[in-house]
Amino acid sequence: MFIPVGIMRIGVAIPCYKGHIAALKSLLDSIANQTRLPDDVIISCSSSLPADVPYTASMYAFPFRVITH
Repeated sequence: MFIPVGIMRIGVAIPCYKGHIAALKSLLDSIANQTRLPDDVIISCSSSLPADVPYTASMYAFPFRVITH
């Protein structure tokens, strides 16, 4: 099935745990340097609390949300 480029959406799912949080900045920076930014990024971070993730969507030109559990 052909999907015209104007309709195509890109999403990124990032699984991690509390020990990976330090590496998230370089990962998010790498995403920010791509030619085509994603329409949505979801970071699922286990064994963590919302306060453990110091990055916010206002720091980047693409939307992302963090799910902690």
